[in-house]
Amino acid sequence: MNLIITESRLTDLRERSQQRCFNESDSHGESHLINQRKKSQQRCRNESDSQREARLTDLRERSQERRANESDSQRESHLLTIRETAQERRASESEEQRAKQNQRMRKHRRELLANQAPPTPSPENVRQQELAKKDLENFQKEIQLSLTSICCTCEHLCYPKGVSMVDVSEVHDVLQQRYHASINDTQLSALLPIEDVDGSVYVCTRCIAFIKKGKIPLFATINHMHVDKIPPELSHLKTMEQRLISRVQAI
Repeated sequence: MNLIITESRLTDLRERSQQRCFNESDSHGESHLINQRKKSQQRCRNESDSQREARLTDLRERSQERRANESDSQRESHLLTIRETAQERRASESEEQRAKQNQRMRKHRRELLANQAPPTPSPENVRQQELAKKDLENFQKEIQLSLTSICCTCEHLCYPKGVSMVDVSEVHDVLQQRYHASINDTQLSALLPIEDVDGSVYVCTRCIAFIKKGKIPLFATINHMHVDKIPPELSHLKTMEQRLISRVQAI
């Protein structure tokens, strides 16, 4: 019984408020809205955290109930009114007020994120994260290695795992069988100079692939595949510009 009386009283209050708003002038309505905003702001400043949370919860429930019962046209009209009100407020507020409003919104957003429970990752996401972590660890290990090895055939700077020890005498025999008299000892020495005591040198994997086939590597220095000394007139050029204009001749 009390619930019916309370609902009837609230309905009567809403109707009287709507009738008053309909009959009042624009200036009186604006003054009434300003007073309501001041009272609302004062009430918000004086309320405790629990009261604020209860008020916000009640507002959310009423808003959800209203959205569930309103039609599409009513919803569109309501959203349009909200946009116009927000635009008017932003146009009339100062920079300081806008900064305070943004700060309050960011604080509220951080509180919401802090109170939310982290989502439980699925087994597939966990597996992908573990794989990504392993890939990152492997990449970090690889980039710790620097280019420290020089291929004696093409004189390119390589990673240690990109070169192998090659016996010079065996390579000379392979190339001599391939080219017979067309390649002499001087060219062989230029292709694979003996630098170590045991007669082995470092050769990159690309050059080894050609040598095993009995061919001279394309980028071997014996093919004049090297950049000459830079003349003083071109010393101001960048590395890429120097490479673009450098001449490369192959025998």
